[in-house]
Amino acid sequence: MKLSPEERLSSYELGPGTINMLAEGEELTFGDPTHPNADFDSFTKTMAQLAGPALDMPYEVLLSVFNSS
Repeated sequence: MKLSPEERLSSYELGPGTINMLAEGEELTFGDPTHPNADFDSFTKTMAQLAGPALDMPYEVLLSVFNSS
């Protein structure tokens, strides 16, 4: 069964032990992660500030960070 490139892109699945075969002419590009970086702390704090209200708790409690009295 021959799939178009668009159909192949929409049919990829990832999971433990997954092997995806590339069609002729396709290339594999690996990501270049630069994590953790200098912005990790502010990113984590911002995500906790956004998630905290949904969980009915302050972000300080969510992260167990108690820096002020």
